[in-house]
Amino acid sequence: MPEFGQLPPTVGPGRPGPLERTARPEPQVPAGPDAVGFKARLAAKLAARKTRSEVPQEHLADIIRLCNERGEAFESVKLITKYPITERDDALYEVRTDRSLHRVIRSRDGAYTIF
Repeated sequence: MPEFGQLPPTVGPGRPGPLERTARPEPQVPAGPDAVGFKARLAAKLAARKTRSEVPQEHLADIIRLCNERGEAFESVKLITKYPITERDDALYEVRTDRSLHRVIRSRDGAYTIF
């Protein structure tokens, strides 16, 4: 273990002291119409993504009615995928009931298929 006399000096000629060190420059924030912050753009993107992944209220009502007709208590629904307009099916949902987990396909004509 080195003794105190053997340690290199931290303050002295040619070495800056703790108060003489320069501060880091502040980051520049752009001004003008392009000054919309990252947080605002991210919030807008997430809001748009959330609205795309929501289940429409009329589909939700139909799925709840379908579960009730089968004698199962509806718990939750999650949109798995939205098919392109060229497909005959509209969307695939994952429906959780009190008995099990089902996959439900909604066709473009409004019919539902459970599997």
